[in-house]
Amino acid sequence: MHLCLALQPSTLIFDEPTAMLDPEGTEQIWQTIQSVAADRTVIIVEHKIDHVLDFVDRVIVLDTEGQIIADGTTEHIFSTYKETLRDYGIWFPGVWQEYVASRDWSKQLLVQQHNEPVIKLDTFQVLRRKEAKLNVQDAKVYPGEWICVTGKNGAGKVHCYLV
Repeated sequence: MHLCLALQPSTLIFDEPTAMLDPEGTEQIWQTIQSVAADRTVIIVEHKIDHVLDFVDRVIVLDTEGQIIADGTTEHIFSTYKETLRDYGIWFPGVWQEYVASRDWSKQLLVQQHNEPVIKLDTFQVLRRKEAKLNVQDAKVYPGEWICVTGKNGAGKVHCYLV
């Protein structure tokens, strides 16, 4: 990035600059971008937009054919185009809370209570170069449960599965 900035461009383009980074690394990248973006046009293609919403002036949403289907301020896009964004599977502020609120979790819980676990772990280890990186003494995973493994960059994780 330093070489790019030495050329003093008026526009910076970032294509998923935080892909594959842990939350700490993601925060550091966005702080850096925000600090060098003053008085520049910044174009960002990003899926993890939580960190950029505070300094983004304009959001453009493209359909699967690359046609513009929404263009405006963050407030305008996220209030006016919620259904469109949801239909395209695009994250917007509050989408997860809306999803959770819309589900009938009582049925889900009944299914989980009567099913056998789909995964059972007993004294399970994940080794990297003969060193234990993950230890699970006892775990059971039932249908519909989420499993997330998180850690620092380079630890070999950040995969989320719905069983």
